[in-house]
Amino acid sequence: NHIRSYIEDVVNVESDGNCGFRVIASLHGYGEDGWPMVRRELGLEIIDKDRSTLYDKLFSNHLSEVRESLMIESFGSQPPEKWLSLPDMGYLIANRYNVVLVCLGNPCMTF
Repeated sequence: NHIRSYIEDVVNVESDGNCGFRVIASLHGYGEDGWPMVRRELGLEIIDKDRSTLYDKLFSNHLSEVRESLMIESFGSQPPEKWLSLPDMGYLIANRYNVVLVCLGNPCMTF
């Protein structure tokens, strides 16, 4: 209850396996249907030459898995392995969009 006064906006998006990407798209002015752009931008972030060493170290043995999760074959519903996972995507989101990303949950995480 004590945090509610700090919440400025709630975005309720379609839950089709792209929902995490839809939220980011909506908050960045692309509209909810701009989720493919977010996937593309995060895909470019993970291969950015200035940060490739950082992501190699951060993701170590599952970098290719994270990159693969951003690539889709068609629009529409996505399987769970294509969903946005904050433990993996949090750093990409924070770096790409130059934001502080806080996940309130168990555990709480800040990127």
